[in-house]
Amino acid sequence: CARALLEVGAEVDKAGPQGWTALMFASDGNHELCARALLEAGAQVDKVGPQGWTALMFAGVGNHELCARALLEAGAQIDAASKAGETSLMKACKNGHELVARALLEAHANLEAVQKDGFTALMFSCQNGHELCARAMLEAGAC
Repeated sequence: CARALLEVGAEVDKAGPQGWTALMFASDGNHELCARALLEAGAQVDKVGPQGWTALMFAGVGNHELCARALLEAGAQIDAASKAGETSLMKACKNGHELVARALLEAHANLEAVQKDGFTALMFSCQNGHELCARAMLEAGAC
């Protein structure tokens, strides 16, 4: 679908009425192949949408490991922060998405980044009872 639209000249980074790009929609919907096609067509991997979110943040909050890995391979800024100061790692840990958190940790996400209210990814993991994310953070060296 994405490839067909791109072949007829669709604007790869055009945002819709809500400010989301096709790459954000693909990442939010866990459509890895669409995300890869958009990236190959030159989609801006770090384009910022509503609330300062990037496609990697949508993948993180949605538990979409393969999309997250595709975005990381394309050079996504791993520690970009939303308007609330949350990184993709924080969003993954806040929602208990261990596999995405581990992918981000493997790519050297900042373990100690702090959002506007003073929370780290480890704190979000613990606050929400996400033991596997907390373990992943601790194994990576968070304190």
